[in-house]
Amino acid sequence: MSTIEKQDIINTDNLSTQYGIAAGIMMSALLLAFQISGSDFSPFMKLSKYIILALLLTVALKVYKNKISGDIFIKGISFGAKLSFVAGLVLVITNFVLYFINPAIAFSKYGLEPSAVSGVAVISAILFFETFVFGNIISFSVLQYLKGGRLK
Repeated sequence: MSTIEKQDIINTDNLSTQYGIAAGIMMSALLLAFQISGSDFSPFMKLSKYIILALLLTVALKVYKNKISGDIFIKGISFGAKLSFVAGLVLVITNFVLYFINPAIAFSKYGLEPSAVSGVAVISAILFFETFVFGNIISFSVLQYLKGGRLK
């Protein structure tokens, strides 16, 4: 592993952690804006948070490619997975914090309202899983271009 990305999944010196935290915060802010505005039941609008994830993953993978030597694809897969993991974790933490501040502003998902801690846990698990899976799919897609040198 290169010195730019340590083995730890969460390490503030890692690019994946830094970009993952940024992605998680930006995605949380967007979901909070939807929740506060009353647009929290529009699933297509909520999917726009993955545009943020895709943009930050693309930028992070390009920066990472320029800092490492060797095959970007193999190293980039774990990089993207770590970034997605951290972004999902930030969403989970934000959802619980919002619930304990004011349950009305905690994130809802698929018609589930966070009426109890167990509801928040279910919604958080769904958000985490979605973010991790979509992040890995996006990483795989971006790496198809990066390995060929098409994105510079």
